[in-house]
Amino acid sequence: ARQEVEVAVAAPDEWQKYTGCYIMPGLAEIEIKIIDGKMVVVRPGASTEIIARLTPEGEHKFRIKGGHVTGELAIFELNETDDVTHVKLGSFTLQRK
Repeated sequence: ARQEVEVAVAAPDEWQKYTGCYIMPGLAEIEIKIIDGKMVVVRPGASTEIIARLTPEGEHKFRIKGGHVTGELAIFELNETDDVTHVKLGSFTLQRK
């Protein structure tokens, strides 16, 4: 019998710039990190509880799977020095902390 083996694929290096904490004052705080080669959204401090997964959809754009805005786009906004300043999750904009 043939065994299916899931191979852990490393996340592209450019994804590192998207990781970190993002906040919507008074409403939400999330952390975006890379776990097992996948970009995920977790609650800060609860690093194992994955709220959503982000799948590449274009430059600085990822499709959200899970959570309140599943199916929407996560769009990272960068400044002139190529630093991530905000992420839009559907209609919600969160500022990088």
